[in-house]
Amino acid sequence: MMRKFFLFLEIPLLLSSCNLEGDSHEQYTGYVSVYETQIPDSAMVGENISILAKAIAPNGCWSNLNIYLGKSASVDTLYGISATGFFESYDGICADVLVTKETTFDFKADKVGTYIFVSYLASLATSMDTLVVYDTVSGKK
Repeated sequence: MMRKFFLFLEIPLLLSSCNLEGDSHEQYTGYVSVYETQIPDSAMVGENISILAKAIAPNGCWSNLNIYLGKSASVDTLYGISATGFFESYDGICADVLVTKETTFDFKADKVGTYIFVSYLASLATSMDTLVVYDTVSGKK
């Protein structure tokens, strides 16, 4: 039987305004890409591990990037890594620089099994990493 998994994702809010003088101003909070994650291949139950995630935005109109690690409400070994940022532009002009942020999450698995970490790009395309967690006594997964 195939199950569908859904992770809670924030919906970007778009706000635009224009004044009567012809200048345009656009601002919103939206998704940016998680372009790299570093997750160990394996761990023991109860072991503290670090998960590194890096996010990137395509130009200088983006700021205040935040990276999130969320757990699935229906599958306790499924996690999502997403990132958002604040976009603000006047007249559509943005500096040609990449805006980046990296965050490290502390993670501790509480049971044996294979944990799946889904990382999201701004387009909501995904990539996956797995972490195999073994029993601390027997070494079994």
